[in-house]
Amino acid sequence: MILPIAKKIQAILSHEKAKPEETILLQFQSLSASESLKLALHVIRELSADEKLPFNTYVKCLLKLDEGMQPHLEQVTAKRLKIKIYNRDLGMAMDVLVYPYYRHLFLEYMRVLTHIHKQHSKDIVDKDALVLLYCRTLNTAFSMMMWRYFDDQPAPAEAWLAIHDLFKHAEKSSLLNERTL
Repeated sequence: MILPIAKKIQAILSHEKAKPEETILLQFQSLSASESLKLALHVIRELSADEKLPFNTYVKCLLKLDEGMQPHLEQVTAKRLKIKIYNRDLGMAMDVLVYPYYRHLFLEYMRVLTHIHKQHSKDIVDKDALVLLYCRTLNTAFSMMMWRYFDDQPAPAEAWLAIHDLFKHAEKSSLLNERTL
């Protein structure tokens, strides 16, 4: 919704076609952490529903969005750890905000990796991007589970199985010993 407007403004100002992965974080400027998380969840849903978006662009947008949301997530996580002791209701309100973001991001990362594995071609993304995708997927999975455990809830259905499968695919692809930096 806001993403297309940001793209149009960027294109008009720069007189060239703006790349979505470059403009995706523009709409998050001057938003609070909670507003950013709500908007990020909406943007992830829009990206996954966009059939016209090329796969490589989609992956870049997803990675850029995840990277841009890290400071907000760290801020909310630190608040959650402090607040749980004093105010359980406010902590649960944070859980309702952050867990769906991590869950949807995890599902999108899994969808991307499944698509790459089904293509049986590493030409879709380069090796460094593939290693980064695995790292981000695992980080998102563990963060998602951490937020479930904050609320004394079990891990989502088959989440541990999905993580096991990720490690298996990474091992088969000889990516476990790769450096990410």
